[in-house]
Formats: sequence, C-alpha cells, structure tokens
Amino acid sequence: MLMYVYLHRYKSIEGYVNLTIKDFLLYHNYTPNRTKNRINSKIYDTLNLMIKRGFIQYIGCYGNGGLATLEDVDCDMMFTVQVINCDTVWNPENKFIKILYSEIDMLRQNNVKFMGKVMQLYINIKQYISCDPDNSSASHIAYPSENYLSKQCNCGVNTIKKYTDILCDIGMLYMKNYGSLMIGENLL
Repeated sequence: MLMYVYLHRYKSIEGYVNLTIKDFLLYHNYTPNRTKNRINSKIYDTLNLMIKRGFIQYIGCYGNGGLATLEDVDCDMMFTVQVINCDTVWNPENKFIKILYSEIDMLRQNNVKFMGKVMQLYINIKQYISCDPDNSSASHIAYPSENYLSKQCNCGVNTIKKYTDILCDIGMLYMKNYGSLMIGENLL
C-alpha cells in the first residue's frame, strides 16, 4: 500500500515516476538492507506483484550500458515505472478509504517504525469512522475490537495495542475511553 501511495503521489501527469529503492525506503523511515528476504527484497516483490496485477508498468532503467530489467536494478539505481489508472482494478466495489498525504506525512515526521503496519491499522480503524463534515449524523467514533483488528492486520492483540498507542501519541487517533477511537481533529 505504501508503494502505491508513494507512486501515486509522485507520478507525473502521464503517470511516470522516477525512483530508487533507497529513496523510497528512506522516505518511509526504513533503512535499506540488501540481505535476501529483507526490506529491499520485499520492495522488489511488491513492485513485481504490482506489475503482474496491472497497477504499474516497468518502463526501464539505463545502467551498465543498456536497458536493465527490474531484477538487475540495485538499491541506488534510478528506474522508471508508469502508474496505470486502475481504480476499478484496485477496488472494484469503489469502497475507498481516503488516506490524506498529511496523514502519511504525520507518520513520517514522527519517525514511526513499522509504518506499513501502523498505516494498515489506521486504515482498518478509519473505515468505520465517517469523516464527512457535511453529514450532521456522521459518527466520528469507532468501536473496533482488538481481536477483529488483529485478524485484519495479521498481528497479535498486543501489537494492535502498541500501534494504537503510537497513533494516539502522535495525534492521529484519540481514545475517548477504552475501546472507542476517534480520528485526530486536525485530520478531519
């Protein structure tokens, strides 16, 4: 998800994005790690999955005297992808959870570790909170169970508590009483 949001944020009018794996990782407060099955490998796997599913198209990277494949691109090499306008592929029921750039920036500015997992939790909570300022009957409070959130985020209840505390500490969520969560007022 972080990769798609990053690409969508920095794409040109035609949908092209020039990036390096290192810049993407540093932007999201991760340290590049070239060890197999670590963060760099996961980014390459994510990019290949996005290509396979039709979200992006790999345009290329010129290195070592010719056009390199994505597998030949190392962490510091600049390469280009094109974001395909695929809202119907991404979410066929058109049930979107709107994530603001300010929300991602808030996580980045606070150097949140495990940003992808924390963002996944935030989205799972946010889907139950109506943030429509024009709707007077909108509920700005959600009551998701920690067990439900742990299943949705594929992690333990203690991890959910830890990530919820992080979101509350930086002001993205407020806990009115135990179990009821509200989006930060500056994010409504």
